[in-house]
Amino acid sequence: MRKTSFDWEYIERTFETPVNAIGTCNAAVYPFLFYGRCEVCVDDVRLADLGPVKLGKEIYALTFENSAAWKLSAHVNEEPAEASKGVLLQSDDKNLCEGKAGLKLKYVFTSAKHDAVLLTADAAIAGGTMLALRVYGDGSGHELDAVLYDKSGEAHYLPLCPVYWRGWKTVYKSFADLIRGPDSKWDVSSEHWGGDKNQTLEFPITRVAIGLNDQPDGFKGKGEITFGWLKIYE
Repeated sequence: MRKTSFDWEYIERTFETPVNAIGTCNAAVYPFLFYGRCEVCVDDVRLADLGPVKLGKEIYALTFENSAAWKLSAHVNEEPAEASKGVLLQSDDKNLCEGKAGLKLKYVFTSAKHDAVLLTADAAIAGGTMLALRVYGDGSGHELDAVLYDKSGEAHYLPLCPVYWRGWKTVYKSFADLIRGPDSKWDVSSEHWGGDKNQTLEFPITRVAIGLNDQPDGFKGKGEITFGWLKIYE
């Protein structure tokens, strides 16, 4: 093991193989951010098939039937802003989710820098470790994420996946690491903010936000996706 100025760190990433993957499927994991000249040592890389998602008991469900329950906001040109002209939430009576209308998001990304749209709703989630989101994708490749707000008002960022599919799909994501909190009191992450700032998700979850980030940041254009439901499992 080569001597470095930093300790070795264990890094693990979980991803879902695209439904349209045929034959060889290439996957890339980038666990480092590089700034200037540096040296990185990597050891003992493993790829494990986790199989189908194993769910516990469903303990919470949030529908998208009532558009008034969801507040729309945005980031434009890397700054919080009102949603751009053309960004709309409306009932989707065409692409039904299990026989019910979902909530269609018509999005527009207008700047050559980071843009995003956010849907936020109140919730009362007393527990759980797994989030599931039913989404009608447009194959855009834009990034889905969630933000969970705990009892202190602290926000916890939860990346989901790029929207690489068309039609209905359920996205699963564990948020157990958010409950466990940082490994050290000295760890500081930009993926937690506000509230009591202890970087630990503390129940109940009082609000949930679903976001769509432009990928790449320089993308300018529009599209639409539909949300069917959000569920929390043990």
